[in-house]
Amino acid sequence: MACWSFRLNIVTAGRFKRAVVWCGTLIHMAETHPILAWADADQESLVRDVASHPAVDIVAVGSDSADAAARLSTNLGIDRIDDLRRASQHEQAQLLWIASPTHMEPALAKTLRERGWRCASCQPFPASLTDLPASPEDIAAIRFTPPMRRSDGFRAATDILADFGEARCVNVTMRSGTGQGGLFARLFDAVDVVESLCGVPEIIDAALVSRMSGVAEHLADLHGHMTINLRFPENRCACVAVSDQAGTWFRGVTVLGDGGCLRISDDGFEWIAESGEVLDSHESTSHISPGQLIAHQLVRMLEHRGETDAPPDASKLLAICEAARLSCRTGEGETPRKVLKMLSNV
Repeated sequence: MACWSFRLNIVTAGRFKRAVVWCGTLIHMAETHPILAWADADQESLVRDVASHPAVDIVAVGSDSADAAARLSTNLGIDRIDDLRRASQHEQAQLLWIASPTHMEPALAKTLRERGWRCASCQPFPASLTDLPASPEDIAAIRFTPPMRRSDGFRAATDILADFGEARCVNVTMRSGTGQGGLFARLFDAVDVVESLCGVPEIIDAALVSRMSGVAEHLADLHGHMTINLRFPENRCACVAVSDQAGTWFRGVTVLGDGGCLRISDDGFEWIAESGEVLDSHESTSHISPGQLIAHQLVRMLEHRGETDAPPDASKLLAICEAARLSCRTGEGETPRKVLKMLSNV
């Protein structure tokens, strides 16, 4: 008799698990990691997407809004947490994932670190140079997720970047829709990529188009579409276009230089010589959703605890982001050095 097989999804006590059944016999179940989620009401689909990862087990969910927390808990069929600070006392979970653009106080970051928690946030921490904790360990305790430089596509292109030569011109586009993170997250991520390739810019000229009147006083309150032109020493440049109101998720980087053209996305890369010849390429077999990008990062944080991926230099990146925000307000070119002097009293 022919042997049959099928895949079975198991949901037990609100936990999302994956199992494989062969000839009616359970032969494999992926190890899962219990995770707490803190999200907004419009992020239910994102939480479901993250929870669909076979190694992720979201055991409880909370929100800044009590109504949103109740709705998410009911719809997802998992426990509810009512206080972000008390969430650090949860005995079962291994990691706290903050999906919503919640203001994280430095004191809470210190508490999480002292209690040995792993914490990932879809909003950069800290959200301002004025909130910069004194201890680098407190900054490292909360990892921004999902960073473009940790995506499969960018990781696959690492060796190519080493052989490519100096980046002369960099173009970065990052777009997201409702529930996928604010404009500050897209800006910080794009700046992280540009700084890693070109260093700190000499001058920044930025513009913001928003449904709101004026430019927000704080990076975390920015929304809309932003473009940024950046100039660097030694005849190099970059341009950035970011949006949190684009409907769909996309992240792409184009690097131009003596090595030709290198195009990088979340899914892969393509290296094209100046002659037009494709020198190397890599592409994922399927499109990776933002929820799966986040899930991969969360699992990596838990399964590779011994690895020491250094967190980005928060003060340097925040100074560039603040210079872009300030340029949107003044309509003039601004410099990160000037911002550091203004906000850090240097």
